[in-house]
Amino acid sequence: MKLIKRLFIAGFLLIALVVGIGLYSIDKLARVGIEKGATFALGVPTTLADFKLGIFAGTVGLHELDIANPEGFTDRNFMQLADARLAVSLATLSSDRIVVPEFKLTGINLNLERRMTGSNYTQIIENLDRLSSPAADDDKKPDEQSGGKHFVISNVVIEDINVKVNMIPLGGKITSVPVAIPRIELHDLGTDSDNGLAMAELSGIIMKALLESVVVHAGGLLPPEIAGELKNGLESLAALGEVPIKLVGDVTTLVGGEVVKVAEVGADVIKTLHTGTVKATEDIGKGVKKVGDDIGEGFQKTGEELGKGLQGTTEGLKKGVDDLGKGMGDLFKPKDKTSDDGGDDSKNGLGGIGDLFKPKEKKPDDAPK
Repeated sequence: MKLIKRLFIAGFLLIALVVGIGLYSIDKLARVGIEKGATFALGVPTTLADFKLGIFAGTVGLHELDIANPEGFTDRNFMQLADARLAVSLATLSSDRIVVPEFKLTGINLNLERRMTGSNYTQIIENLDRLSSPAADDDKKPDEQSGGKHFVISNVVIEDINVKVNMIPLGGKITSVPVAIPRIELHDLGTDSDNGLAMAELSGIIMKALLESVVVHAGGLLPPEIAGELKNGLESLAALGEVPIKLVGDVTTLVGGEVVKVAEVGADVIKTLHTGTVKATEDIGKGVKKVGDDIGEGFQKTGEELGKGLQGTTEGLKKGVDDLGKGMGDLFKPKDKTSDDGGDDSKNGLGGIGDLFKPKEKKPDDAPK
């Protein structure tokens, strides 16, 4: 009896170990699949801190998903997701087509930034556009990036969305607009496809829905340049499909440190915000013009000083040549004869170079005898 009991315990522990290893492998593979699928869709590194599969409860938990910002922008991340939960159908969990009754995402921080050199959301949208482009690399198709898994999702709920919109002109005043969206809902994702949606496609649809919600429900608050770019960019993503977005609750912003419904923000406040943006842009233009004028004046002053210097140098050289010519003239000038008063004629200079080569006169004493 003891032997049977021990064998039973050993068998149970072995099964538990195998299941544990299997779940760990599934967790790791699923986490890598999510990271690769989102990275492919968005074109920037995406990391997932934790993935938990509750195989008996039929749930999947995601924690701390970070989507990096394109290079050259202020914030480290373009988007952060605190938590997500999927209720999955156990019967389809091991298949390539996973049925998800509900996918709930909570706690999203989205950073939209526009500089004089470009915007981070434009780069993300351009990367999303590759999903529908036939020119996409054949060796990096979305379904391969997500490990072959596809999803059919009945309901997607996204709650607690906080958007920070920054317009940062070069050397100008920063225009910052905070927007809070309480909840949006999407329905029937992948139901019109036999295979469902690959992870990359699902990532693209959710990102498009977030950006579209900002434009539709808070576009009037945004600087015109940002609102226009977002609208035009989203129109290029028509191939991802037109998924209806349901807003639940009131979109809010901060005015004077107080939370205000966007629908109740007065036109004067919006005008002041946009005027500040325009003024910042004008200040940049004035600053650039002043720099250009200063550079021009600097070149002009340098040129004038250089001209004066060259003129002075030329006059100095001319005077030096004249002095040299005069000196040479004196050097070759014949020496004056000694004056009658016996004065020293050395004051007349060298006496002429010709005298140096003149034959010496013979004295009477030297005459031949």
